[in-house]
Amino acid sequence: MKANDKSEHEAMEFVAALYQTNYDKMVKFSMNAVYNKILAEDIVQDTYYEALRKADVLFEHPNPMGWLIETMKNKIRAFKRRAMHRNEVYEPECDQMKLAGMEEQFGCAELQLIIEDTLTPHEQQLFRLYFIQGYSARELAAMENISESSFKVRMCRIRKRLQCEVDGIIIVRKNAY
Repeated sequence: MKANDKSEHEAMEFVAALYQTNYDKMVKFSMNAVYNKILAEDIVQDTYYEALRKADVLFEHPNPMGWLIETMKNKIRAFKRRAMHRNEVYEPECDQMKLAGMEEQFGCAELQLIIEDTLTPHEQQLFRLYFIQGYSARELAAMENISESSFKVRMCRIRKRLQCEVDGIIIVRKNAY
């Protein structure tokens, strides 16, 4: 075995070890961006495919996990750009409603009603742009003429209100039985 083959083999083993230890974290991270488990897994797989293609670079990189995260972010951005260029609004079946496990208790139609009943029309629009269509907090904060941190706080409050509403409905359902 040549020295070059040995280092290539070590790089491949290194990527395999990264995959085994970080796959679940990477899928969760991706899910927060695309709200679709299958798509999130595909993006992570593409990320690791890229890591295998560039295993020698990744093996020598000072921050391999950072390299993986940045590569995955780029893959997510590319997916969203392609969807926008096709004039599609990215709304996977019901997965865009995944807010802290609500999809397990409700159907897509029920979640849509909860959103409509709980949020103002403006908040609904912000919710869709941020959580579903993937606009960044910076972009939406600029549109709202507020700071990015203020926008993030606003989105956190919206999400908490929705979660409280869902939790209240779950409690009522449990008590009904």
